[in-house]
Amino acid sequence: MSLFPALSVSGSGADAMQAWIDTAAGNVANMNDAARVGSRVYAEQTPILQPVAGPSSAGASTEGVKVARVALGTSIGVTTYEPTSPLANGQGDVALPNVTLAEQIVGMISAQESYGANTAMMAKAQIAYNAALAIGA
Repeated sequence: MSLFPALSVSGSGADAMQAWIDTAAGNVANMNDAARVGSRVYAEQTPILQPVAGPSSAGASTEGVKVARVALGTSIGVTTYEPTSPLANGQGDVALPNVTLAEQIVGMISAQESYGANTAMMAKAQIAYNAALAIGA
């Protein structure tokens, strides 16, 4: 059994978690982008992950995960009372993206923990590879 799949699995996991962190950060950055009521607003982004298994271009077997696509949430805004906004209608309402800060922060924490686990696995695989190389020296 080879140790090499450990690098592809943990590397692809780290890449997927980075994509999750990036999309969550974008959602947080755009969650207060107001628009006129009835206008389209920023749509929350969610990475859709998919398992990967099969031969790579080099012929070796690869395993892991990839971002299959980024799903977009609704672009129908949540009506919020903000009478001081220059975009407010006659009733003082604006439309804000349907993004919840708590959900984004929980997702970022989960992705950060998984990213850390994947990078720790890559470090341990490197130690194992170096030990295997030292045996043959």
